Amino acid sequence: MKQLTFLITIALVFLGCGESVKGPTKITRVKTKSYTSDKDVLMFIVDSSSSMNNLDNSGVKKIDAAKISIRDLASQIDKDKTNIGLISFGGGCGSSTLLVEPSNNDVDKVIDASNGMKPIGKTPLAGSIRIASNVLHDIDKNINLVIISDGKDTCSGNAYLELNRLKKQHKDKINVFIVGYSVDDKTKKELQNIADKTGGKYKNANDSADLGSIITSITDDLNVKDASWKGDTFTFKVNFEYKSFEIKPEYFEKIKSLASYMKKTGYKVEIQGHTDSIGGFDYNEGLAKNRAQAVADKLVSFGIDADKIYAVGYGRILPIGDNTTKEGMKENRRVEAHIMKSEYLNISSINNANIARKIDLKDASKISLLGYYEIMDANMNRVYILELYPNDRARLRKYVDKKIVKDNIKYQWSFDKKTRYLKIQSISNLIDKTLILEGETRGTNNYFDFLVENNNMMVVRLKQEDN
Repeated sequence: MKQLTFLITIALVFLGCGESVKGPTKITRVKTKSYTSDKDVLMFIVDSSSSMNNLDNSGVKKIDAAKISIRDLASQIDKDKTNIGLISFGGGCGSSTLLVEPSNNDVDKVIDASNGMKPIGKTPLAGSIRIASNVLHDIDKNINLVIISDGKDTCSGNAYLELNRLKKQHKDKINVFIVGYSVDDKTKKELQNIADKTGGKYKNANDSADLGSIITSITDDLNVKDASWKGDTFTFKVNFEYKSFEIKPEYFEKIKSLASYMKKTGYKVEIQGHTDSIGGFDYNEGLAKNRAQAVADKLVSFGIDADKIYAVGYGRILPIGDNTTKEGMKENRRVEAHIMKSEYLNISSINNANIARKIDLKDASKISLLGYYEIMDANMNRVYILELYPNDRARLRKYVDKKIVKDNIKYQWSFDKKTRYLKIQSISNLIDKTLILEGETRGTNNYFDFLVENNNMMVVRLKQEDN
């Protein structure tokens, strides 16, 4: 999905995500005097009203989502670029509270303060914006305000007037985003109207996945994160000499920075190894795996558990530079870290790369099989989307008449290159079928015949999906 560029960057964001959050239960309040700042300011305003205790459309508690979103973003902040503060609103109509001052440069302070929030009471949205006006009044730097809420003001306040006053106060130095999270149509219309009238941007998030994508897009556009981050990929540009998988000492600090992020968030990571175009597929996959493993070993030396790291060698199939030039080839001899916020990865780029390659199945490797597969039954009204991931996980989604009816079947998979057997086994051991791959690629899509145990024939093709 292409990221949109926003012209205005204060964010009212209504959030949700899928993970419990632990932290202190006591909230320390900061007096609402006016502050100054030596850097640009990223200020969160977070809804802690009782409705944030509710579950979003994907079954996630909204307050946990807000906390996780703050934690994830704060952990990626470049402290040389911005300071970061926090305001919460909930409880009584006069309960909007400054928890972390806008002059703060300690991201852990923001994470700890957000973890202490407990949802209760009403939604004084307008009052929280008024608090922001007071504490930000004397700041002459650029201000990016992120307000996290799941509804409109319930305290007879006027959020539009307060936001418009804040906009006039800082003119072109203040930037606004409004993201409605799991809101009804009436609330969505009201929030969008506030954004439109104050020159902001409104985005609607139906579930936690939408929210994560929107927040990532906003913060990427704000350019407040460490330059190594692009979305949820840590591009620390660990480059290697020709045919080498030795890590140069100059990259150790970057790897240590990734280790610090993993400790804060608890996420797993896929370390992707890549090569230039010189050499065959098998050789480059092996070299790429050695490069990925070298970085994985270094992460372990920095205190990361080995079971949180998946080292995968992709060889030459995903170049980012021009392989006809020396500089381009050097750029392609790299390792990237892809954060796993669930057990599944975004494999669209790998899927598309594999579609573009014409692979005879007798030469197929596990890497060449990664991607999406569409399986249609004999009646043609049921469709299964099978996704094969590099960390030995597989996912199966079942559709009937184009509507998803099951999305919770989790598998492990393996591929025997010698026999060309693809084995898929459910993690719960309810299903254990060995699928025999036969056929070869034709045209721009990969077509396979899958013979299952009962000898029923299903046609499977590597499916290209819009990312």
